[in-house]
Amino acid sequence: MIEKPTIDELRDIGNVPRVHGNGFLQLDIGPGTRLHIWGHPSLPRQIVDTGIHDHLFEFVSQVLVGRVVNRVMELVYPLSPVDATYKVYTPETRDGEDTVLVDSGKRGTIAERRIQVVAAGQAYNMRPYAFHETFTDRPSATIMSKGKRFAGVARVLVPMGSEPDNRFNRNTAMSEASMWTIIEDVLWH
Repeated sequence: MIEKPTIDELRDIGNVPRVHGNGFLQLDIGPGTRLHIWGHPSLPRQIVDTGIHDHLFEFVSQVLVGRVVNRVMELVYPLSPVDATYKVYTPETRDGEDTVLVDSGKRGTIAERRIQVVAAGQAYNMRPYAFHETFTDRPSATIMSKGKRFAGVARVLVPMGSEPDNRFNRNTAMSEASMWTIIEDVLWH
């Protein structure tokens, strides 16, 4: 099990936390390693849920505090576009880590493969190109360790009839001081 870092250790790294549009905090804590803070009631998020997505890398996520639910899905392209329930978007960089979602023109549905409830001290892993959605019902913290990166374009699913909230900007969503307060609150209270 990964040891829970102290607030001083996290601050000494020198990186600034950032808000993800899906309502959690990210803090880079080492090469290919991030602290994620989930489920705090003060975290802002996009108006439209865009939590179902894939990655171009494999990773392992260790739960330090609380618990998370990880839903793993497969994107299925229906024979008829009228049967689609999601639009496929791709993220494009706007500023630093901030992105906007651009419609790829593809449409699909999802087939659920498994649901994992992962508690403190446990981990889950994801392979590249696999769609998933991670969420929680309580303040939680995880450390994600990225593995090998693969070629391609990441994808995000947006429900049919909705448009992504591209007005949300992770660089201006919350003050740095507020983010550090949330990190401390979730990890040590």
